[in-house]
Amino acid sequence: MLTQAIEFDGNRTNEVDILFANFMKGQLGVQTMAYYGWRFGSIDDQEGDKKTGTFALHTLKEEETIARLATGLKRFSVPDEFNWLKIYLRVADRARTVWGEQALGNLAQDFEDRRQYPKAAEFWKRAIKEYGPGNNNVRQNRLDQIVGTWGRFENVQTQPAGKETVLDFRYRNGAKVTFEAHAVKRAPSCSTT
Repeated sequence: MLTQAIEFDGNRTNEVDILFANFMKGQLGVQTMAYYGWRFGSIDDQEGDKKTGTFALHTLKEEETIARLATGLKRFSVPDEFNWLKIYLRVADRARTVWGEQALGNLAQDFEDRRQYPKAAEFWKRAIKEYGPGNNNVRQNRLDQIVGTWGRFENVQTQPAGKETVLDFRYRNGAKVTFEAHAVKRAPSCSTT
């Protein structure tokens, strides 16, 4: 039916390509791993280590994916005609249209999902160059999350007094961080009865 839509109206080629690419990504993209119950990094990889194993998303080539299949999670190659990354790129490389804009955003998001942040940053930069920073600066904010300095404290449970305090701090692109701790004086609690 999608092919017939193009035959009927050749101006719908980009739209049809995006629809097909979105369908293929929905069926075979790395995000399908979440439906399997796998949380990124929370299970042991029986087929290799974190740098080269089946679940090493950052090592995926553009023609590869890891997806949930009827037989479980599998890493495999995707033929070009079904490869949503190649289809998105083809749409993005055509004349600038709303479909090209969507294709660039989808490419950037897919590479973020694959933990291939340098490639994701390239596509966010291209999208900004061709289509601007987006509503509410969304594209620029996504790019800044990748290339800007960023840090946050992770949630921590109460820790006992008299022992060394441990705080987890997650950061990206940081060269140095300095912390300073201060005692907090608390006013005595007042009880009203």
